[in-house]
Amino acid sequence: MPINNPDILHPLLDELSQKVRNLNHRISYTIDDAEQLKNISSDQTSQATFDTNHTSDVKANDESKIRYWENETTQLIAKTNDLIVRVNDNEAKFKRIQIAVNQSISYWNSELIIAQKKLAEWQAYRNKAVQGMNIAQANYNRADADRRAAVNAYHNCMDAKDSQGRPLNRNCSGYQSQIYAAESAMQQAQQEYRYWEQEKIKAEAEIRKWEARIAKCNDSLHKLSQALTAANSGLQLIHEAADYSQRSLEELNSAKALVVKAQEKNAEQDALVAQNLANIQAAQTLSDHSKSSFIAANKLASQVQFYGSSASAEINRKVDDLKEFSIIPNSL
Repeated sequence: MPINNPDILHPLLDELSQKVRNLNHRISYTIDDAEQLKNISSDQTSQATFDTNHTSDVKANDESKIRYWENETTQLIAKTNDLIVRVNDNEAKFKRIQIAVNQSISYWNSELIIAQKKLAEWQAYRNKAVQGMNIAQANYNRADADRRAAVNAYHNCMDAKDSQGRPLNRNCSGYQSQIYAAESAMQQAQQEYRYWEQEKIKAEAEIRKWEARIAKCNDSLHKLSQALTAANSGLQLIHEAADYSQRSLEELNSAKALVVKAQEKNAEQDALVAQNLANIQAAQTLSDHSKSSFIAANKLASQVQFYGSSASAEINRKVDDLKEFSIIPNSL
């Protein structure tokens, strides 16, 4: 059957008209899908930009905190090192004080022993002087008694008379010798007494001097004992301060290490944010291009739909003509 037969051509035109209509529908759906994809792409790009900017803001805030703690830990480490130096200086100073106090205690202990020995010696010598005075007094009393007895004997000898009352004229020189000897013994005893009395006075002066020296030694030892206790307490506190300072320095160095690690992590975030920004910029560029392409495609699709609709209308008109006239126009 020839191609210009209306029975053959009519179904073909009708099928062509249906295909044009289907094409117009697909173009419309495609435009809708492209519009939706464009919007999704734009939203995702905007969200990615927001997230990256938020991350950048958070990172900037973290960076500010890191700089603050870096400065704080650096200052605290410097102050702690300075404290350790001062603690060590004070420890050396207190050790020198401790040594000096111990040396002073040794000195005053030696002086105390000497003073106690001297005091005992002078106390014994005072007792000896008192004993000497007592002996001299006893000798004096004995010699005085001998003198009085010799004087009485001498007077009795000189006054002796016979039965007629006449002096006997005895030789009384022996009694005189006894008197002289007794008087000499009395003088000797007086000299000894005065000697031992002066020695007693001298001994008592030495006793007072050495008692004062002992009191001075005891007072010095008491004060030095207090100073040694204070020095030992100071050293104990210094040791505790040294331990505390050392622990603080270790903790600060650990904190410093954490700050350095945070700086490294922040640097990694810098690289990540920079990469994200580059990716977003590329995505933004592609999105802008896609918008331009979509606009052009949409314009072309509108033209295609226009021409498709016109073609469909023309085909329908031709089909109607064929149905009506059962002829095939030369222009078809």
